[in-house]
Amino acid sequence: PAAASTAADFPSLRSLHLASASLSLWTDLDPVARLPSLRYLRFRSNPVASDLGAGEARALTIARLPNLEGLNASGVTEKERREAERRYVGSVARDLLLARTG
Repeated sequence: PAAASTAADFPSLRSLHLASASLSLWTDLDPVARLPSLRYLRFRSNPVASDLGAGEARALTIARLPNLEGLNASGVTEKERREAERRYVGSVARDLLLARTG
């Protein structure tokens, strides 16, 4: 699969610029999350985040990319990561509960 080969093809990639990349689904970031050395990402102006506030989009991006140290030229602190992951897990749990109760 293409997603599996992405990480293998770029094992040393540390920085990636995806600003204005026309990404429309959060799952579009899944292959990026598998890049083992990725630490810095530019991810502004993508349709996937257009309905979210800047803080919410940042938190979702941080939660989905566990190795990030910097996002859009701002550092990611451990506190910010913990909060982003907590919010993400909470939103997934709410979505699952809503799906079960219909």
